[in-house]
Amino acid sequence: MSATVEVSRSNYVMGDSVTSFRDEQIPWAITEITNTSSVPHGSLRAEVRFYDANDTLLEVRDIYCPYIPANTTWLDYTRYYTETPDRIDRVKTRITETTSSVSAEMIGGVEVLSSTFEAGSESGVDISAEIDLSGATPDRVTAITLFFDPQDRYRGAVRSVESSPGETVAFSDGTIGVRTPPNLESEQVDSFQVIVFDGYV
Repeated sequence: MSATVEVSRSNYVMGDSVTSFRDEQIPWAITEITNTSSVPHGSLRAEVRFYDANDTLLEVRDIYCPYIPANTTWLDYTRYYTETPDRIDRVKTRITETTSSVSAEMIGGVEVLSSTFEAGSESGVDISAEIDLSGATPDRVTAITLFFDPQDRYRGAVRSVESSPGETVAFSDGTIGVRTPPNLESEQVDSFQVIVFDGYV
């Protein structure tokens, strides 16, 4: 069964950034893309497009998520460095590429034996973990780490693929795509969940 996704929010806020010009704030696009289905959605790409009041396109940013769980909204913040932040009038988001179904089977009962997790407002997220496959013996596994903020909102993921795994699998991955304006302290990513599939996702 294929999943259906839709852009449920596309606007922006002014926020702090290490890239801001003369300590000013810069625009951060806020994008919410919702999986409206009862099954998970695979990878998704979208364009975040910044416009001025004259409907002139000022900048385009690409965003990506490798996995969106069923009935879940992915919340993304995308910063736009500009020396003229007052020109920004609106933001539009357009989904450009989707993998609407996930054919691999999730492996149940996996256990995270150890992990190291770091999240920075603008440096992104990094995760290293060792997981026990709970007796499963797949030829290849895909480990997807889902990231969440204190309100338990889904903020994105990283994907790691391992061939010929043993009883346990160790992986290390990260992305600068999961960011939050530094001044929004209550929305910084602070937790994760690892799910594992038999095969490639």
